[in-house]
Amino acid sequence: MSESKARNLFIAVRNPADNRVVGEIRNEAPEAVAVTARELPLFQPEWEAIGPKGRGASLLKFQDWVSDNIAHIADVIQSQSGKTRAEALTEPAGVAGFVNYWAGNAAKFLADADLDNISAHAVPMGGRKQSGIGSRGGGADGIRKYCRPQAIISPRTPTGSRELVKSKSDA
Repeated sequence: MSESKARNLFIAVRNPADNRVVGEIRNEAPEAVAVTARELPLFQPEWEAIGPKGRGASLLKFQDWVSDNIAHIADVIQSQSGKTRAEALTEPAGVAGFVNYWAGNAAKFLADADLDNISAHAVPMGGRKQSGIGSRGGGADGIRKYCRPQAIISPRTPTGSRELVKSKSDA
């Protein structure tokens, strides 16, 4: 194998602050990424079967690992992003906080809902880049092309959300 092809097996990770190489990642072929993406859903039934409490316990183990490795995680974040040490330290602490929140509330959030008191709305979502306003450009045409409707499910308000959002059948 030529040196050129060997170099393409990995991608150098550079610190944007000083451009030095701080690591490397494997440069997977698009086909290998597609295979991995197709395999991921195979693990979903097992994850779902352990229920919210089991998933919460797994997340809390991850939280423990993050908490035990804050300095190392901050080192990696700082070297790969060019952030200051203070900025890099906020990220693992934030992850630990989010994990704690979701692990503690998942059972409540995933409990059977009162479907008679739920209102569903399809609204365009996606943000700046997906909307066509950002890097893809295109103005209104870009918005129509890239902005995908996504469902929003929310509890109905006592005043009646049906008055605020009309469905196609109301039009």
